[in-house]
Amino acid sequence: MDYALELFFDEQSEQRIRDDWRQVGNDYLLRVQSTPHVTLGIFSDIPPAQADATLQAAAKRIAPFPMQFASVGAFVSPHMWLYLAPTVTQHLLDLHARLHDVFAFCDSAKFPYYHVGNWVPHCAITPAENAQQLARATEILAQAHEPFTAQVTRMAWVEITKPVKTMACYHLNEGEIT
Repeated sequence: MDYALELFFDEQSEQRIRDDWRQVGNDYLLRVQSTPHVTLGIFSDIPPAQADATLQAAAKRIAPFPMQFASVGAFVSPHMWLYLAPTVTQHLLDLHARLHDVFAFCDSAKFPYYHVGNWVPHCAITPAENAQQLARATEILAQAHEPFTAQVTRMAWVEITKPVKTMACYHLNEGEIT
C-alpha cells in the first residue's frame, strides 16, 4: 500500500480549491474524496504506529504558515495533471527536506519525484486524458484563477486508495484532529 504525507489548508482555501476543481469540469478529486493538499512525499509500506507518532510529534513543532498560489502549472509525463503552483519559498523547501529526514524510516524509493531536489510542489486540480483536454482545463483555470494565500494548518498521512483514506491528521502546533 502507498501513503502520502500531505499538507492541508484552512477551510476557506480548501473550498476555493474545490471550486477550482468544479470550474474545470472534472470531479475526479471530489469523487475519490481527496482533500485539497500539497503532497510532501509518497511512501510504501510505512510502519503505521511509528509513522503516526512521528507525524504527531512533527506537527507539534511546525507552526501554521501561509502558502501563496499565484501560478497554474501542468505535468505532462508520465500522467497529465493541471495544478496550482505555490510560490516556492526557502521555508517550504526546508520543511520538505526536514520531513524527509524525519520520515527516512519510510520507503520512498518508488516515488523519486518527491525526493529532496526533485520535488515540484503542487496542488492538483484535474487529470487530463490528452493535450487538448489539458489545454482546455488550463484555459478555464487561467481565466478564473485569482492569486490567493492559503494558510497551511494541518499535516496528514493519507492512504492512496479510492476513496482516499486519511489515516492520521494533526493540526500544526496544536495536536490531533478527531
